[in-house]
Amino acid sequence: MSKRRASDLFDSSDEEGSCEHPMPMSIFTPILPPKLRSISHEELVKWGKRRREY
Repeated sequence: MSKRRASDLFDSSDEEGSCEHPMPMSIFTPILPPKLRSISHEELVKWGKRRREY
């Protein structure tokens, strides 16, 4: 195996062809918990239901 510099490895004019390195794709989307909008009883009940579903 011949020694090569790092700049030679990523050169687009490489005799083996160019190699593209795409951006890594996220395999999941984070799910944020529901936010509490108000401290009224009605909003707390709604928030509790959304929180259980979360």
